[in-house]
Amino acid sequence: MNPFSINKNAVNTLSALLVVCRRRRRRQRKYWVHPIVSERTIKGKFTLLHSQLKEYPDKFSEYYRMSIASFETLLSKVDDSIRKSDTVMRNCISAEEKIAVTLR
Repeated sequence: MNPFSINKNAVNTLSALLVVCRRRRRRQRKYWVHPIVSERTIKGKFTLLHSQLKEYPDKFSEYYRMSIASFETLLSKVDDSIRKSDTVMRNCISAEEKIAVTLR
């Protein structure tokens, strides 16, 4: 029996054991989606601020650098091309929010 073949077998066995141990050690996640991210649709900047800015046209113009009418016109022109559909896993970002983030 060759002494190097025993060492090869030992190395192969130990490396396989190491791979199995590393797979088992994967970190368990606390959240599927972090609460901060899941509350974004309720407490997010766009949700809170955009509707309030629409009530004050001068502040809306300062914030987005365009009038409410221009914003609505732009939204109507690009809405179909940037709109996505909701999935089972998550809700999509609205076209209005995408434009607001882009302009800001």
